Amino acid sequence: MSRPVTSNDDAFAMLVKAAVAGERCPKSHPTGRGTIKSALVTQLAHAGRIRVEIYFHNWRVIEILEGPHKGRRTQECPKPGAKPYLTIDKSGTHFRYGAPVTMASTSTPWGKRS
Repeated sequence: MSRPVTSNDDAFAMLVKAAVAGERCPKSHPTGRGTIKSALVTQLAHAGRIRVEIYFHNWRVIEILEGPHKGRRTQECPKPGAKPYLTIDKSGTHFRYGAPVTMASTSTPWGKRS
């Protein structure tokens, strides 16, 4: 297994390379056991450099939002008509129906906990 990418610029370059080639988004994991740490992908999205769409079985599609490859996307979800259940972009992290995802212990994307 390759060593995880640890800088935003290196992560962005790897995602651009995958998008230009039409490959599946490189794997990520919160602890860095994948190719790119999840936190780096989220940082790039919140910075407005990429948009992340997450589908069933953690299938991710990354759209490049800056540079000469703006508009290029990694491999699309293989299920026709599938909609992402989570989107991460400059405006934040959004659940399928547009509700912002919060980390507060008293709420969920569906409303207050009972």
